[in-house]
Amino acid sequence: MTENDFQNLIGWNDGKDENYLRQWAGPTYKYPLTLEQITTSAKRAKEENIRMFMILNDKKPIGSVSLGGINVENSTAHVFRFIICDEEKNKGFGSSALKLLSLFVFNDMKLKKLLLNVYCYNVGAIRCYEKCGFLVKEYRPADDPKWNGYKIIRPMTEEDFQNLIDWNDGKDENYLSQWAGPTYKYPLTIEQIYARAKEENNLMFTIVRDEKAIGGVDLSGVDMKNSAAHICRFILCDDEKGNGAGTAALKQLSSLAFNEMKLKRLSLYVYCYNVGAIRCYEKGGFLVKEYSQADNPKWSSYKMELVNAL
Repeated sequence: MTENDFQNLIGWNDGKDENYLRQWAGPTYKYPLTLEQITTSAKRAKEENIRMFMILNDKKPIGSVSLGGINVENSTAHVFRFIICDEEKNKGFGSSALKLLSLFVFNDMKLKKLLLNVYCYNVGAIRCYEKCGFLVKEYRPADDPKWNGYKIIRPMTEEDFQNLIDWNDGKDENYLSQWAGPTYKYPLTIEQIYARAKEENNLMFTIVRDEKAIGGVDLSGVDMKNSAAHICRFILCDDEKGNGAGTAALKQLSSLAFNEMKLKRLSLYVYCYNVGAIRCYEKGGFLVKEYSQADNPKWSSYKMELVNAL
């Protein structure tokens, strides 16, 4: 990045609010963003071994990313201040830039680990990072829930996978099918969960109470073009059933989908015999839209939907 590029950062933030600035820049820039802040940051970057890059498309600047916290001894670096201009979002440029930056770090700088922080509500960014091979390793709560993610749901990490195994310990094949449908095979294994986590357009969340994992839920088939997604693999541990945690998690996931991801329709399937789950979904605003009859009546199901009226 050169001084001639600084104005691009200002332009990409024109008309945006304080939340937008914090979303991509974290606490390093203060609202409103000024040339003075960027100039000062660039001078400090030279002193602190921070590298500031521009992202280009046909030589035209479309974004920026910085690399800091370079620690040769520990062979690590930190990716931050990552922005793509509005016109070029959702075209794969973010993923491409991050992959090129990763190659530079690993092949040219000979480092072994890249780190980054992302706000839990920023699902689009999380999806971009996952496509580039990044995995969630740590959850950091903040005083303001907006900046930690959620009081009730948070992105699922590898450390959470064992919880799914434990919650199914001693259960039969019918129990697994009840909450996971046909996607997992009995008995549930870590390998199956890892495979599911790598699926494109599938977001896995952990349901928490006082930061303790008590359940899980997936948002699958995320279709930004048609503004729709599907809720599935919804489970609560036995100790937390019947106390409202499921309904609270469902409402918060719906809020995330509608308010942050800008989706318009959510769907889910539920077996007709699972009256407790149906009641939970109805409390979350879902309505039965379709009935599917199976050869075995036990596995007949309802399709339920929730539409964002705003």
